[in-house]
Amino acid sequence: MDALIESFKALSDPTRIRILNLLSQGELCVCDIMNVLDIPQSTVSRHLSVLKSSRFISSRKQGLWHYYKINRMSELEKDLFAILEKYREKDSYFSKDIKTLKLKCSCDDKSGCK
Repeated sequence: MDALIESFKALSDPTRIRILNLLSQGELCVCDIMNVLDIPQSTVSRHLSVLKSSRFISSRKQGLWHYYKINRMSELEKDLFAILEKYREKDSYFSKDIKTLKLKCSCDDKSGCK
């Protein structure tokens, strides 16, 4: 029961939902999340910390940069992400964020953030 409660708490913030939406497109650097959502690094890091402690995401460090991706999911998490997928098509924030990500993404696998 505790895991379920923690999962819902982690998903209770719109910014964290938007971050998960972005990460559903693949691994991202903190700078890309900042650019798309137009929020400070400290705010992004706080939200990423909550998502990471709830085991929705994991991170790796490459040089100075931290990259985040969605973890393998439990059945509950798969169900929650299925709901996110349904709303992605209907919610203007989700579609706008994905379009902005494609325009502003500055990371690549070879050199990291620019």
